[in-house]
Amino acid sequence: MDPGEYDRVFRLESRHFWYRGLHALLLRSLERYAPTGVVLRILDAGCGTGGLMGRLGRRGAVTGLDLSPRALSYAAARGERQLVRGSVGQLPFREASFDLVVSADVLYHRAVVDDEGALAELRRVCRPGGFVFLNLPAHAWLAGDHDRAIHTARRYAARRHRSEGDGMQGSYLGPGFADAEIARVLASAGAVAERLVEGELLERAARLLAEEKVVGWFQGRMEFGPRALGNRSILGDPRSPRMQSVMNLKIKFRESFRPFAPSVLREQVAEWFELDVDSPYMLLVAPVRERWRIAMREDEQRLFGIEKLNVPRSTIPAVTHVDYSARIQTVHAETNPLYHALLSRFHALTGCPVLVNTSFNVRGEPIVCTPADAYRCFMRTEMDHLAVGSFLLDKSRQPALTDDADWRREFALD
Repeated sequence: MDPGEYDRVFRLESRHFWYRGLHALLLRSLERYAPTGVVLRILDAGCGTGGLMGRLGRRGAVTGLDLSPRALSYAAARGERQLVRGSVGQLPFREASFDLVVSADVLYHRAVVDDEGALAELRRVCRPGGFVFLNLPAHAWLAGDHDRAIHTARRYAARRHRSEGDGMQGSYLGPGFADAEIARVLASAGAVAERLVEGELLERAARLLAEEKVVGWFQGRMEFGPRALGNRSILGDPRSPRMQSVMNLKIKFRESFRPFAPSVLREQVAEWFELDVDSPYMLLVAPVRERWRIAMREDEQRLFGIEKLNVPRSTIPAVTHVDYSARIQTVHAETNPLYHALLSRFHALTGCPVLVNTSFNVRGEPIVCTPADAYRCFMRTEMDHLAVGSFLLDKSRQPALTDDADWRREFALD
């Protein structure tokens, strides 16, 4: 940006209609999507002269980053202290460092050579379930003298194409919770938890699942509707012959033969099931492919009732019904990147791209919504571990719940 532009922005940012409108829009979006009453860790990536930082500071601790020393000197003159010189293309922060990342009118500058790489960096430093707010100029035909002064390299326009689905816009509509709020809930319960960066959380959770541990998975915004689709889920290893009965009897508190559904990587679904279309809402039923089925022996054919139901029908018995069918959820990187990454890591460890996915609740209880709900359900059942936001909990290290003897009477059984 031309040096003189920094002087102009510094003088005008607090009163010019453009900046006032932009800041108001970002703050309204923050009020809509981020939980109130929570102190957020905020990154203003490309903070310029710091006008937005002061307004964001009402919601938490703000770090300002900019490539220009001149811009940072102006931000310091406004009284901002948490300032870092750096590029949005190579952010000097660890993974999942922030609850909110804001980048207002930055990625289009000539100094940002790789805008897609910069987007990936913004996502990297944003925690699971956090928010990235962007503002970018639209349409090349709107460019003017100001674009030359601020070194605009590109303007943006949406590609118009026919959508083959709804992008799961009807799914993750419930509330999400920042790590700071989750930490307060866990602390008030006396819980023992480890806080992990995203990559470590995924690795640890995948390894626990591969060891036949049952993991409560509480991430991002809650699903809307009767299905848990990877944000309020209880997960298990589908390869385990005992997983179905364990999850039914010790966690869901229902009959041991009740079926569970598989979550499967979309790119692998046709390899494991006789299905090659999207099923993101866990609505389509298809047979397990022949190569994964296990034929029943003669003595097993003569069994009756529950004994016959418990005979493994495939190499993923926990999600295979008596007729070799399964009700499938395909998991897509575009719509649930964190859950997709967990499945991908489990696949890399085990060769199996499938997980048992059941709703995060017990029989007769609504699906958990808040971190407090998740911790309470975790402690009242025989789940082994809980991954809630960036935190991982081990049941064996938790203090016992108090005054909780009659909790099963809270909800009528279905």
